[in-house]
Amino acid sequence: MKTFNILDYGKPKNITNAVKAALEDIRNSGEQAILIFPENKYHFFKEDSETRIFHTSNTDSRRFPEKKIAFLIEDIENLTVDGCGSEFIVHGDMMFLAAIRCKNITFKNFSWDYPSPTTVEMKTVKIGRNYADFVMPPEQEWEIKGKDIIWYEKSPKTGEIYWSRKNLERTWGVCRLDLNKNTLVRAGLPDSPFTANRLSVEKLDERKVRIKYLGFVPKSVGEGIVFVICPNKDRSTAGAFFWESSDIRAENIRPLYLHGFSWLVQMCKNVSFKNCRFVPKKEKERYITSFADSVHVAGASGYIHIVNCDFSHSLDDPINIHGSFMRVEKLIDSHTAKLIYCHHQQGGFKQFHKGDKVAFYDRKTLIGVEDERLFTVESVAEPTESESCFEESAVTFIEELPKYLEEKIGNEGRYVAENVTYSPDVTIRNCRFSHVPTRGILCTARGKVLIENNEFYGMTMASIYISNDSDLWYESGPVRDMTIRKNTFYVLKPPINDFGNKGGIFIDPITKGGKLPDEPIHKNITIDSNTFYMEHDNAVYARSVENLTVINNVIKVFDTENAEKDLQPFRFEKCRSVKLDGNTVSSFSPNNTETRSFS
Repeated sequence: MKTFNILDYGKPKNITNAVKAALEDIRNSGEQAILIFPENKYHFFKEDSETRIFHTSNTDSRRFPEKKIAFLIEDIENLTVDGCGSEFIVHGDMMFLAAIRCKNITFKNFSWDYPSPTTVEMKTVKIGRNYADFVMPPEQEWEIKGKDIIWYEKSPKTGEIYWSRKNLERTWGVCRLDLNKNTLVRAGLPDSPFTANRLSVEKLDERKVRIKYLGFVPKSVGEGIVFVICPNKDRSTAGAFFWESSDIRAENIRPLYLHGFSWLVQMCKNVSFKNCRFVPKKEKERYITSFADSVHVAGASGYIHIVNCDFSHSLDDPINIHGSFMRVEKLIDSHTAKLIYCHHQQGGFKQFHKGDKVAFYDRKTLIGVEDERLFTVESVAEPTESESCFEESAVTFIEELPKYLEEKIGNEGRYVAENVTYSPDVTIRNCRFSHVPTRGILCTARGKVLIENNEFYGMTMASIYISNDSDLWYESGPVRDMTIRKNTFYVLKPPINDFGNKGGIFIDPITKGGKLPDEPIHKNITIDSNTFYMEHDNAVYARSVENLTVINNVIKVFDTENAEKDLQPFRFEKCRSVKLDGNTVSSFSPNNTETRSFS
């Protein structure tokens, strides 16, 4: 193995171009290599970053195809990047890390952060009769213009503005982190400090601002509340990105902030995250770790392993693993189908490759055609725009396609295609999830799935959500072998109670029209030896599952005023062959050890 030291190429205060030069030497060497960053703080700048045009799933990539990337690895094999405990500082609203068309890459022993994250935070520190004082994190850049706060980030190199916006601009809603109750929930724009009765905004010092109101301070504003304002109308990029790569490992990594969306794994094989911490660094007086999800997998083959990781304070799901349904638009000939991506935040990337196996599903029922018969891809026509823009694909199969695949529901195709080759085996083990305004784990994968020895605390929605969706996000597919065992769920009532099911495990396939078929959609799910501390909702709510085994689970129902009365631990709808055995239900009065206060 050949060793490359980044300090032979540049200095820590601006390492962006040094990384490019080192990676070029590594690529040209053709040898197994290790790139080391002796422990230090290394600064990356947007103006020196790489620029690429490609599309990332679950983002607004159709509007923002051009990506800026600080640390880009392309077409390299057999490389270890060892940060040796370093912190990478990212200046500018860009993707930090990407591995594109790579093999056998290990990233380990570093953290990264953005001094001025694109998600801004305001902590309420004082309430008067008609005013409230808020404090900003130390490195957040802002100024006041009239009654508006302008958030921005300025380049330390050039003085130019990387990004700016005012008040709630480009925001669907805010999040409220209550430091008194340890809850993080989504809220509407009227529940923010920037209400219609705002009279004035005054800067008290470099970090503190006072907002005066006509009449009284809004009820949603209280001491110890951190308002999180995210420009979530624009998911312009992933924060980190693995694409068309195999055997990629992330070990002992700490992303202190993920800009844009998530750490996205897209159409990759054999990817693992081990001992990674997606948690805030309290001394920075910032709480939010991700613009949206933490780890998001959109199409994977082989395996996905997420082990000994810690997730908290993301603004969306810590883990989401799924495939992508493409809708059948028409049959070009008896062997070729025109397939399209449907959700505006899906698509743009190549979904099918020669030799891949594909199943077709009826959107009304999510039942596979011809007993889930598999069709083999023979070829995929190149798109007319560019290789990076696959909004539609003409896919030719070895087998003849059924003529009925052309049927419509209104103006939409009735059938969707899933690449089952890119539906991985999944292991999520010994992980911790806390303080999240959505779900903990989403997983729809037909491979062998094991979710064990994890802890879930303070999810606002279901802790584990299993869907399969042919109508909204088109995130596929059916579960065929899943075990959920020896996990601990703290199912606590959120302060805002309008997010649907908020239980422990929610199995909820989404068909076109919303009706469940008589034939179950998911199969072979075992829920074994878990412990549920229940304040409300259900421990398990399962819809449309065949061979569902729920055994040896311990349900402890809160004996408190706030707890839901007559709580129903289990709820089943359109399920077949359900085994319930060895489950116990008891009441308890919580104390400090039984209701963990996760920090």
